[in-house]
Amino acid sequence: MRRQLGGAIGVVLVAAATAAAASDEHVARRAGRDDAPRLLKEAVRAGNVDASAIASIADWVLNEKEEKVAAGLAEVLGDADPAATGLSGERWNGTARAVFALFGAALRQGESNRRGDKLGPEISAVVSAAAPAVAGALREADPAAGAAFLALLGSLGPVADDQDH
Repeated sequence: MRRQLGGAIGVVLVAAATAAAASDEHVARRAGRDDAPRLLKEAVRAGNVDASAIASIADWVLNEKEEKVAAGLAEVLGDADPAATGLSGERWNGTARAVFALFGAALRQGESNRRGDKLGPEISAVVSAAAPAVAGALREADPAAGAAFLALLGSLGPVADDQDH
């Protein structure tokens, strides 16, 4: 999961920085832009990307219609497997899947040009999936660290109860 997600984030960040320096002809950029969703999928799957693919992806992210970019990113996210390996990683798999579903729902809303409508079920799914993992991690944590975390949560109580703002 880290490799795929890190690869995706790295590709997008590097692509955005590289786009300003790219000065290809409009026809070549358009062809690369049309191929960018496939290139991004391959980059996430493989965990690496070449400079020309970065330029195409950056051009696509920066210049294509928002709805098309949201649809492409949702497809890439849908194909990514957020599962972690190892015993401690498995604990967080449900949470990772729920977060990916939340991001996918937000991207699908962007695809239809809606902003933040009705993400409540996805947010609830993240909280529901994360609660057992957080509880398990707290049971295994150093008692002092667990106490500090619980004290932090307790200090947020007044903020959560503030319904006036």
